[in-house]
Amino acid sequence: MLIDLVEHRKEMRTTIQHTRPSPLSFSEFKKRLDPSASYVIAEKPSDGNGQDDLSELAELAVAFGKLTESQNLIYDASIDKLILVIKLTTNVDGRFFRDAIPTDALKNMNVYLYSNRRT
Repeated sequence: MLIDLVEHRKEMRTTIQHTRPSPLSFSEFKKRLDPSASYVIAEKPSDGNGQDDLSELAELAVAFGKLTESQNLIYDASIDKLILVIKLTTNVDGRFFRDAIPTDALKNMNVYLYSNRRT
């Protein structure tokens, strides 16, 4: 079971680090969000040359791994940011959200919880 979890985490890191972001404005992407779902949204500055370090976003994806229904990586050229949108399988409260975020992730990016549930 532990080996499965380790392999799952490794696979999630690899998936994010080898994903090409979709060129799309976040305001356009927001229109696609399901208002009944919870999302983790992380944004970080892009280096602008397509060689972005995605390791922090990958660590965030791993932190929410078992709760992830889907994830999308987008590049919003209007604000020059990479945005990771993780749709969660269940609604989470603010306390769980804060506890699940790796503290190192907060150094170089902003992380938000989008949910219709009060926290």
